[in-house]
Amino acid sequence: MKTLVVYDSYFGNTEKIALSIAGVFMTNDHQLAYRADQAGESLPDDLDLLIIGAPTQKFQATAGIKAFIGKLPKEQLRGLKIAVFDTRVSTDDVKAAFLRFLINLFGYAAPKLRKLLARKGAKPVGEPEGFYVKDTKGPLHEGELERSEKWARKIKQAVEAQEAVA
Repeated sequence: MKTLVVYDSYFGNTEKIALSIAGVFMTNDHQLAYRADQAGESLPDDLDLLIIGAPTQKFQATAGIKAFIGKLPKEQLRGLKIAVFDTRVSTDDVKAAFLRFLINLFGYAAPKLRKLLARKGAKPVGEPEGFYVKDTKGPLHEGELERSEKWARKIKQAVEAQEAVA
């Protein structure tokens, strides 16, 4: 299964998660993960799965990820299996009640990325996932790298099951 992970990362936390996820799909020595600004403006023709990740900034994905998605031709996304993730601060870690209210109201990046990609014709696999950082700059919560691998294995199994039926 040819998989590509495209991500944006400000403080290195989302990059750690992206590389952890890419490791689950690694079948040989070719690179599977690219920062959004290095990924180019098109996708490989034989791509089976695109995984996109971004830190949540101001309740949405970063401008770099949105620009990457915006440049992708709809015909490349039509029917392509996608999965999305973000890194985020847990409401449990937020001390200000008003900020917790805003997070609950406006949400996180991953569900919005999934909607954006689906509107362009992509076929979501699995649910959007969020991985937790302790503060804006991190570090990741303990166990998040392991949880990202578990999520990636679940996505991989879902894609394989869909391909077996097709």
